Amino acid sequence: MLIEKQFDTGSRKINYAEGPASGPPLLLIHGWTCSWRTFLPVLPHFVPHYHVVAMDLPGHGHSDPLPNPADNLPELAADIEPLIKAKFNEPTAVFGHSLGGKISLSAVAQNPALFSALIIGDTGLFPPEPDTEPKPPSQDGDFVAKSIELAQYCLKYAPTLVEFTQQYERLFGLPADETERLQKRHWLQSYHRCSPELIIAMFGAIPEGKVPEKKLNQGTVNPGQALPRVTCPILLIQADPEVGCRLHNSAIERAKKLNPLVSSVRIEGEGHGLGISNWNTTPLVRAITLFIETSR
Repeated sequence: MLIEKQFDTGSRKINYAEGPASGPPLLLIHGWTCSWRTFLPVLPHFVPHYHVVAMDLPGHGHSDPLPNPADNLPELAADIEPLIKAKFNEPTAVFGHSLGGKISLSAVAQNPALFSALIIGDTGLFPPEPDTEPKPPSQDGDFVAKSIELAQYCLKYAPTLVEFTQQYERLFGLPADETERLQKRHWLQSYHRCSPELIIAMFGAIPEGKVPEKKLNQGTVNPGQALPRVTCPILLIQADPEVGCRLHNSAIERAKKLNPLVSSVRIEGEGHGLGISNWNTTPLVRAITLFIETSR
């Protein structure tokens, strides 16, 4: 059973869900525009065996927003250390998906002794190789422009969830398949709660709303500097490149050169969601569980 709670870091209140102390600690950190509820498909597998805490990042879910996010993006990782120290009394395994992977890496690199294992889920650690690996949506001008337009719409009108969904559908469309449409609507509930100021700041938009030349600043860390500072085992989980991944082969090879503790696994047949978004989580749960158990 999970209980939703609030934790005051001294700088802001962080929303999180916590399960019983069923085993060693496991912290779950979601991706961009998501919330702790992103992990609903995997929680039934982890809660009986681990002491699970799944947090809402600042500006996401029910956590307080960042003040002046354009100047305070490094604060996205600042709440992890006090939360871990308050909830756990032993080194913690952490799984960060997408943006959560970079934020997790930042936290582990800053205080390695707090962590027993670092699991990074299909995070674009390094830019893809030109002409051989596809660029992420965050480097697509049309995607960026529409995302900024949606955020500015939220700033101006403070829409209801229904209005927000209608605006998203106008800009991006929704899947025709009913099941995929329901999955997208589930994610849009979290997206609707995301701070529009944070979205604009992460894209580097200027006040006039023009499309920025700089790509999405996904997180707060230089992986090339952070990876060598990590002293616990690291698992990189890659989505299937044939379906669509952000963690490319070149990035995995580079990470392994930077830190000999890095290993990797691929979730065949699944895209960036790693099976979470479509509730096909068995391969992901198996990979995470085996890694944690062999890292203890």
